[in-house]
Amino acid sequence: MAEKERKPVFAKILIIAGISLIANIAFFVYSLKSNLTGYSVSSLSESFFAAYNGISSMSKIFLVVQWVFLFIALLFGLMSDRRARGKSVEISEIQAIKLKGKSSTDLDTLYTILQQKKKIRLSTISKGFGVSGDVAREWCEILESGSLAIIDYPGVGEPTLKIAD
Repeated sequence: MAEKERKPVFAKILIIAGISLIANIAFFVYSLKSNLTGYSVSSLSESFFAAYNGISSMSKIFLVVQWVFLFIALLFGLMSDRRARGKSVEISEIQAIKLKGKSSTDLDTLYTILQQKKKIRLSTISKGFGVSGDVAREWCEILESGSLAIIDYPGVGEPTLKIAD
């Protein structure tokens, strides 16, 4: 079963933050419509501060929580995109090395890659070689039984194959 490729989320969250910013500015301009005069920047900034001070404390809390949430979502999107980009680079490297060593078996190629990388995630192995997760786990167990590698099962995250010392 082919797994769907992850789409970048940072740009989408940034668009949502921009729309939220425009909505907040529109709210302030609407609340200041009688106080806006000409192109006076100083009076405009004073009007914005007056409008902010004039809103209820619940609205202020909502405004702050909204922007904190958007900031956290942007950070999450950025980290998620970096993680996905790193995985795709690893998979393409595996596929390139696999194409170079056409005369060797996939298990030999996996061990060669493991010697270079020092550790590889099981999902990267299965995607890079185009096999199921169970087959990738079996290959890891074969390398582990030969004392060539160690399968690390962390408390959080996915298992990784590490080179034996």
